[in-house]
Amino acid sequence: MPERIYLCQPIAPGRIEGRLCELYPQGRLAREEGAFARPEEEARHFRREVAQLARELRGSVQQLEAEAMWAEANIMRTHVALLEDNHFHHRVRELIEIGRQPADEAVEQVLQEVTAAMNDSGDARMAERAADLRDLAEQLTDRLLGHGVDMVEAVAGVESPILAMPELLPSAVLKARSVGVRGFVVMRGTTLSHAAILAKSFGLPVGRVTALEELEAARHPRIVLDADNGRIILEGPEVERSTAARAAAGKPAAVPELPVKLWLSVVDPDQLQGVDWTGVAGVGLYRTETLFIQQGRDLPDEQTQAAVYRRLFEACGRRPVVLRTADLGGDKPVASVSFGPQENPYLGVRAHRLFRFHPEILTTQVRAALLAAAGEHRLRLMFPMLETLDQWYFVQHLVRRAVNSLREEGAPMPGDFEQGLLVETPSAAWGFREFLDVVDFAAVGTNDLVQYFFAVERDNANVAQLYRPEHPLMLRLLSRLARLARWAGKELSVCGEIAADPAMGPLLMGLGIEHFSISPPQLDRVRQTLASTSLQDSRQLARRCLKCRTADQVRELLGLPAIGDLETPAVLPAGQAVDPVCGIILQTAESDFNLLVDGRRYYFCSRRCLRRFHHG
Repeated sequence: MPERIYLCQPIAPGRIEGRLCELYPQGRLAREEGAFARPEEEARHFRREVAQLARELRGSVQQLEAEAMWAEANIMRTHVALLEDNHFHHRVRELIEIGRQPADEAVEQVLQEVTAAMNDSGDARMAERAADLRDLAEQLTDRLLGHGVDMVEAVAGVESPILAMPELLPSAVLKARSVGVRGFVVMRGTTLSHAAILAKSFGLPVGRVTALEELEAARHPRIVLDADNGRIILEGPEVERSTAARAAAGKPAAVPELPVKLWLSVVDPDQLQGVDWTGVAGVGLYRTETLFIQQGRDLPDEQTQAAVYRRLFEACGRRPVVLRTADLGGDKPVASVSFGPQENPYLGVRAHRLFRFHPEILTTQVRAALLAAAGEHRLRLMFPMLETLDQWYFVQHLVRRAVNSLREEGAPMPGDFEQGLLVETPSAAWGFREFLDVVDFAAVGTNDLVQYFFAVERDNANVAQLYRPEHPLMLRLLSRLARLARWAGKELSVCGEIAADPAMGPLLMGLGIEHFSISPPQLDRVRQTLASTSLQDSRQLARRCLKCRTADQVRELLGLPAIGDLETPAVLPAGQAVDPVCGIILQTAESDFNLLVDGRRYYFCSRRCLRRFHHG
């Protein structure tokens, strides 16, 4: 079959090869006449299925939180809130008990009413929430009828399945991870949808086409989904050549040589299963607080921690492992610890500040890490959120206490290990030269550093456009850190979202960053991105960006849209709403001004916005 190329709109980036599988709704099964004659039974059936679905979604929330995917967990919390909305329950029961409709028809009607109102609102964010309602409607009605389209069945026995479906939905993305789906081709969905955000987080490419029928030439055709460049290649020589070459070699395609080193960022040792270590230096960031969050009402003891860390070291062999000590607090609270009254948790008790009250948390963790690394394993301890050398000396005192206690016990431990700094505060960046005199290595935690540098809460949708890692001021800071580390002969890596950003990677390389720590699903894409740009071109790009004065000037050089042209984020956690007049996002529980119109409640930031809305 000759090669056929179709254009697609990239929804989530990435490039993969696989077999196309269809997941289309086949229509509802016919309902037996009179099977839903008793409204009280239908109401109980509705409550039971809603409660079960809500429990499953809460399980997804816990799983995502355990993987440190806080924004993604917030998405699923929003779905739970929609299911538990009082108005939704009241309206469904009304249609069942008064209108004598079956539960599935009542659910569909109510959610269609709300979806229509959202689509007609003219607000892009509300339109994105409508996709969530359609997702919940499909899940609920399938449950109420006792049938549905089975993703497991659709991909069974298919190598590297790429799923074709009408719309990208959050539930499908969540399930895709567990059944081996590697990407999606859809007809509906945007880059701002909740489902797209989940797909990006999980490293699942998504491309949008105008019609799926054109791709149905054969059963499970082999395709290349190139969501980086916006194209789909169906059954052609390019696919067959690349597949045949790998089969003949008996191994994956050659890994490109890079002028930088790649490391992996993980939250659980299981993420390293099946990892191709070719060209990977080791684990550049293991976020240990995930283990603390999973423990629930108690902190993990030394034995529990040592067992988990040992799995990590065994998976890595003799490769270095950077173990970040527990960064509890801020956006990572744990049920087993109370952090006291805090107006702003990001500026309150977190990381080493908690150790001032509970030093045993750090000493226990260090002991567990040393016990797990005994033998030929290479342990690197990294301390987050330090502001000055005072904090470095404080944590060093606790580390020595842990080391001495193990020596006194005669416990096995590594003969040597390295200790480093995670630069996340402006003061640590300002005092970096002094830190380099005492640390063995360093990393830049760009997520928090950018937040504190610009005094912008990165998860606050109202100020998200001020969170600008590509701003010339931040680029000059990163360039300075790289230069100081190079002069001191100390290794400096970058972790955080920008390390895996295709637009930022070549720029960071040009700024002098030589080590990138990224999550396993992002590995292939980052390799290809960095391999496609020469070091000379990267340095030239960096020089031009450093001369800029605004973030928009940098974005133009990177081929990105201006900040003012960016779409408004779609993610609205449960309990938040958009003022339809000024566009500010509000906490509904704290809003004193609201208005009920045609069964829909609107929230306003002030009486002035309410009056303007009311009077047109």
